[in-house]
Order: sequence, then structure tokens, then C-alpha cells
Amino acid sequence: MVTAVVGRAGDGDRLILKPRAPMSPAAVAILFVSVSSAILGVAFICGLLGAWQVLPMSSLVVVALGLGLMSGFRRTQIDEVVSIRGGTVAVDKHLRRKTEHHEFQRGWAQVVLAEPKVPMVDPSRLFIRSHGRQVEIGAFLDDAERYELAASLRRLMGPDRYYDSCSAG
Repeated sequence: MVTAVVGRAGDGDRLILKPRAPMSPAAVAILFVSVSSAILGVAFICGLLGAWQVLPMSSLVVVALGLGLMSGFRRTQIDEVVSIRGGTVAVDKHLRRKTEHHEFQRGWAQVVLAEPKVPMVDPSRLFIRSHGRQVEIGAFLDDAERYELAASLRRLMGPDRYYDSCSAG
């Protein structure tokens, strides 16, 4: 979701994109501990009653739960910043420990909204491209948010800076 639009601060605009993160790190840890405690508690009681086979399987369930929660949380720890200043359009992607920087000349840059190849199955894709280079932005957004972002980028970049295509990307 687009979390901030900083307009006309100095000589440019900036869009900050972040995925929805429904839980904080502390909430994820609390959820993991509470669910794991319940699973392992029942497994321990079953082990005391003679069904010791439940313990290894319950441990595997707890490990799978932890990996799933960690993976889901890590996917929310990214952000993208699209800066439009003067004659340049810059896209900075902060992907956990890695940062990517892409810069385009504003006069040549296009907003490309690629329609899905299979409607209702594939998502649309949004790119900024120029001179044979392109970078996808907002891959974590849903289609409605992606269309809204494309419209915002078109307004900020100026007229004639977009290209809609079913085959782009």
C-alpha cells in the first residue's frame, strides 16, 4: 500500500510503498509462543499417557509453524521509494539487507501497466521503463492499489508518460 506521498517538498515528489504488515515482530513472537505452548503441552500430556509418538510429530508441527511465521513476516520487511525530482525518476528498493537503486531520465521514462496474461489468475504488473531498462514496482500491491499507483505516477511524471500493454513485462 502507498503509505506516504510527500508532495512539493523541495523540488520533487516521493511515493513510499510498503506491504501491509498486520502484526509487529512482538505480536508474531507472542503468537508463536502461545500456539507452540498449546501444541507441545498437549503432546507432553499424550507422552505421559503413553502415546510418545505424538512428541516428535508435534515438534515438527512447531518447527513448520515457526518457519511459516518467519517467512510471512520477512515478506513484509521491504519498502520501495519512487522519487521524482527535476529531470530524474529514481526507484530505491530496500529488500531486507539489500538495496537496489534505479534511475531514469524523466523525459524518457514511461509508466507501463501490464495487464495479466490470464485475467482473474495472474496479477497485473507495474513498471517504470526507459531506454530498454525497466524496474517493477509495487509487486506486493493488489490490482486496485497498483492501478491507483499507476495513475498517481502518471500525474506526477507529467503527460504522455505511460504505456498500457497486455504483453509488456
